[in-house]
Amino acid sequence: MADSEENVQRRPNIFWTIPELVAMTMQSASPSALAACARVSKVVSEHALDALYRETNGFMPLLRLLCPMERTFTDPCWNFTSPISPAHWDRFKHYSNRIHFLSVDNEGHWEKYTSPEALAEFLITRPRGEDLLPSLSRLEWMDGSQRTKSLAVAILHDRLEEILLELAEADFPVVVEHLVRRAPRLRSLHLTISSAEVDAPRPDLCLANAIRQLSSLSSVKVPWHFIAMGQLTTLLQLPRLKTLWLTPFGLDKSVTKLDHTEEDISGSEVPGITDLSVDSAVLWSIRRSIGSMTRLSSLHLEIVDMNHVHRSLHLISHSCHSLKHFSMIVRDHRTGQTLLRPSRFTFAMLAPLLNMHGLQTLVIEHPTPPNLNDHDLGRLADSLPELRRLEICVRAYGVEERDVPTLGCLIPFAQKCRHLVHIGIWFDADAECPALDRLTDEITFSPSLKSIAFYGSRLRSSRQLRRADFLASILSPNAELRVSEYSTLLDSVIGDMEPYQYTAAPRDPDNELELYTQSAHWEGVRDILSRLRTTRSSRRESSSTQTST
Repeated sequence: MADSEENVQRRPNIFWTIPELVAMTMQSASPSALAACARVSKVVSEHALDALYRETNGFMPLLRLLCPMERTFTDPCWNFTSPISPAHWDRFKHYSNRIHFLSVDNEGHWEKYTSPEALAEFLITRPRGEDLLPSLSRLEWMDGSQRTKSLAVAILHDRLEEILLELAEADFPVVVEHLVRRAPRLRSLHLTISSAEVDAPRPDLCLANAIRQLSSLSSVKVPWHFIAMGQLTTLLQLPRLKTLWLTPFGLDKSVTKLDHTEEDISGSEVPGITDLSVDSAVLWSIRRSIGSMTRLSSLHLEIVDMNHVHRSLHLISHSCHSLKHFSMIVRDHRTGQTLLRPSRFTFAMLAPLLNMHGLQTLVIEHPTPPNLNDHDLGRLADSLPELRRLEICVRAYGVEERDVPTLGCLIPFAQKCRHLVHIGIWFDADAECPALDRLTDEITFSPSLKSIAFYGSRLRSSRQLRRADFLASILSPNAELRVSEYSTLLDSVIGDMEPYQYTAAPRDPDNELELYTQSAHWEGVRDILSRLRTTRSSRRESSSTQTST
């Protein structure tokens, strides 16, 4: 009995000997709980500090790890409370080697409120020959000011694997040179520009060489003008390069779930690329290489000119036989403050999509409602039975009286695309929809459907209840109605879509109120559907029972 009690008492100690279990537990704790754990005992403290500092946001926390900071009424800038000594750096090391991910942005303009003397002292007094953050594997530096460039460079070391940098264009060549020399094991390089200068050195002269020298690099996301066309063809032939984005957007990884098939690619001219994002002009310039991309699973296309749509889709449908995920967005065209609305998508433009039978994801963003009717979309549903996710002009706005989809366009997708997980289409919900008594279980969405997206589709508040009733009849009970200002199926180079709200319909005085009104109406429909959830579930169960009987 005594031995049994002794074993029970020993079990808590066994917990602390399993690092993976401790790490999982600590990761689920709140910062305040971790701070409390850090004061319990040495063993608990070490694990708590690891979890607390593993992901660090902002550069000010690093400065304060080195030495407390203060500011006065006479000097609003933060300064160290005492001169930095080797003892300060010894204390800094106790925490800095726990940081695996650092994210720094310009929120709050921290560099303006930190004294130049403090930043200089941080750089000048740091121990020579030692890495500032030796465990850092991922760095996101979204503060593009020239004043902080030297801080970003100082953090680089040879164990970094992923870097996202925002730079002034003038700083680009120097920083890229440092990257090649100090971070040779990079696997992912994402760059964006904070400001462009007319006389800045051409970035394409150094970037292509950098990509070739970084032998582990597999993911590159940079502005299109950073790589010249002649260099692009060469880079596309690098077997290790899997992801290449030359536009601000692409399909989100969580959507595509790219699968690298182990097929024989020895004779392929471009064996590596699986995820590509280019504009329609660049696509046409590399059209001879597209057919050789035997592993291309995900393609994002930014339309520069609406005249490019049909020829681009024709090229893709005949050349990209492994393509599973495709998205297309129209570039924002402005003259001064005036937004130039491009022409509408027509069925003739999109007809090549009918040949892409294996597509699982299709996203089309455009600021204007599509020139498509329910019959056109029915043909699309017939041709794309493998679709998992579909969005067509969800965030479009404006009033088009003829040849626009209605709520009835959802029915063929419910019938033909039985693997759908997500769907969103702009339609005129004010138009008459099919009568509810005509709906049967065969024309309702399968239980796999988890969400349906709305934003700018036309809907009067007086018709919210009837449209909610229609949707309740064709949706599975667990399907959620989402109202979003941007597509959740897309991702941006900086990894955050929030700054790119209205990806299809940028904020303009003319459309702001209309979009807000329509989205509010759809939020009302969402609330009604939520209240009808129990009724929807009962209706589906009753229908299933009658069918089995």
